[in-house]
Amino acid sequence: DPGKPLSVEVAEGIITKIHIEGKTKGRNDGQMDWQCTYWLFPEGSYVALEGFNTSNTEGYLGGEQKLSIWEGAAEFKQVHEPLWEAPWWEHEVGDAGFVATHLFYHVPLTIGYGNNPFTVNAEGGDKIPRVELSGNRLALRWHLAVDDPAIARLFGQKEPVAWQPKVDWLYRQYAVGVGEGQDDAETALRNVVGAAAGWIDRPVEQPQIASLLVGMMQNQRVLFPISWAGPLQSLPYLLRSDPAGAREVLRQSTNLAHGLDGHIKSMRTDVAQGGNPVEGWIGNPAYSAAQTPFSIQFLEHFDLPHPEEEYREAILRFADFSLEHLGGKPVDFEKLRASFHSHWPNRWAMIIPLMLHAHGLTNDEKYSRAAVMIFEDLMAMVERNPHGYWAAWTFDPKGAALFDSVYNPVAYQRGITAFWAEGLLDLIGPDKASRFVAAQARYFVFSGQLLDSLEMDNVGAICARTHGGHPLFRDQITVYLHDDFAFYRGLITELVKWAVASPNGNVEGSSPDRTLGMAYYGSFTLRWAFGIGKGTRWCGTTVERLPDGRGFRVRVRNGLPWTQPVVRFRGSELGLGADAPAMLLRIKEPTWRRLAELEVVKEKDALRIDVGKAMFVRIYHGAWHAEWGDTKQFVLRYRRPDGVVETTQLSAHFVAYPGVGYGEHFVEWEAEPGQYVLSNETLPPLVDLGPGKTYKGKEGGLY
Repeated sequence: DPGKPLSVEVAEGIITKIHIEGKTKGRNDGQMDWQCTYWLFPEGSYVALEGFNTSNTEGYLGGEQKLSIWEGAAEFKQVHEPLWEAPWWEHEVGDAGFVATHLFYHVPLTIGYGNNPFTVNAEGGDKIPRVELSGNRLALRWHLAVDDPAIARLFGQKEPVAWQPKVDWLYRQYAVGVGEGQDDAETALRNVVGAAAGWIDRPVEQPQIASLLVGMMQNQRVLFPISWAGPLQSLPYLLRSDPAGAREVLRQSTNLAHGLDGHIKSMRTDVAQGGNPVEGWIGNPAYSAAQTPFSIQFLEHFDLPHPEEEYREAILRFADFSLEHLGGKPVDFEKLRASFHSHWPNRWAMIIPLMLHAHGLTNDEKYSRAAVMIFEDLMAMVERNPHGYWAAWTFDPKGAALFDSVYNPVAYQRGITAFWAEGLLDLIGPDKASRFVAAQARYFVFSGQLLDSLEMDNVGAICARTHGGHPLFRDQITVYLHDDFAFYRGLITELVKWAVASPNGNVEGSSPDRTLGMAYYGSFTLRWAFGIGKGTRWCGTTVERLPDGRGFRVRVRNGLPWTQPVVRFRGSELGLGADAPAMLLRIKEPTWRRLAELEVVKEKDALRIDVGKAMFVRIYHGAWHAEWGDTKQFVLRYRRPDGVVETTQLSAHFVAYPGVGYGEHFVEWEAEPGQYVLSNETLPPLVDLGPGKTYKGKEGGLY
């Protein structure tokens, strides 16, 4: 409008930014304010962000939005609609060349707009972004409706929310690639649509995040009667040192073997009555396939009573029946793949934990092959799609399918993450596994699922279009914990902190306080926090001999917050010869993601002891040096973090330092992290520094 202000700002660089602000006549004799920004890429593409607000919003509920109309040098001729491999339209413009156009559902490629509710498109097949042709004109179309579930849910009320003049903006975004040939235009666009995304690194250690997650479980309410999650609901009682409560949960929990056998019986009955084997399996049996393996691991890890052999045999029966039911007997893997491809990938992810658990029990290749088959087909979709995610509802997507903010994330919790949690990445290849997670993380940021600050979910952008517009799960973040915490911690740190701080805790629904998926399906978040894996125990010990037989390294797990487990070692266990007590440790703190570690090196006239976490240490000195058997006097030196060496004289008559003890056959002390040296020697005479002062030896050490 020549009569109204217009401004154009250009910032040139590798990517050139053009920002245009203007005004035009608006609805009901009001005025429209426009803000349009274009980023020009040297490859022959650009990204556009176009938006408006209006001064007269009375009665405005939205409707069709046509923010851009292009005019070509010739008529536009459509080459293809959005495809899985190429989620954009492509048009030929006479002899002038080609244009590829990708319309976003929200505004993922900008900062400061993604938290606006009106950047979300309305739902429904007739409302999806589209292009309209009329000769040499092409219009870009979107749909807005403030009473649409995808938008209305953000305001927490059923009635439409009125637009606020000069405040509420509608923004839409698209990306364009141009070129003389079809491939030129698509290539120019592909790198923008599949852009990598950086994120803020928030330095945090694994134990910090794990302790927050454990705290959430410690405060979890348990409702009776026990739900299908079963034995996992005993965990809050275990964490609160309430064994009676834990026993009551286990008493009310369904026998897992009976549950699996019941599924087998019902599927056989269903087939006998003409039912479809696939339909029978992907119902309740699928949920048990995802949940039961971890339930068994949970019981084993916390030494909770259960019929171990009965459960082992039931898992193998159910795994064998599933393969036979879906793939024939003996299993025909092509038939099995056909069964998988007949239904949804998000549901078949649940067979992965079952097959990997059976593989771990037997090392039988047929189980791992079935699990890998699912992953390979998911990976194939990831590699075909510029966005880098897989289609939730079909293994063979043709058109451009959206990321489903419920069923894409939930499949990670249902089973995909099992390869990482079980330490079985060799089955799929570590490099391929890394690329799979990197693609997921890239789209996680790129799609605007996080606030612009990357601190928590962006409820203005994430939207499950097949479920009334609600977001539900954060389950996709669990794989970042298992894959490479140091690299992905910036994406998950604040999500965990906000979830812990939430007054609603671990909830499901449309609020920002969405579930972290702690104790259902594969429970991979819980599994990571407690370090639960194949063969682990809440209190377990591993011993590693050091090279040249000079000593050993011991690692101890303490998986309950209220315990201080004691572990004992005999000389024969440590390669010291005599089968007599050699060492005792009491672990004083829980070991969330970092085991308590101690290393002992036997030197000629001493023992060097490196302590990783605070613990009580008792050394039976005669087991280490036979000549020390009758020694009545020792010296213990501790190098503090500040470099000062504290020296303590130990004998039957003299212990000058608190927390240190002496016995006829041992010395003991409350050890802080750091290095200790134990030797049998006599310290130089003490110098009395006066009342309340520490004695000081002539060598300069404190004791």
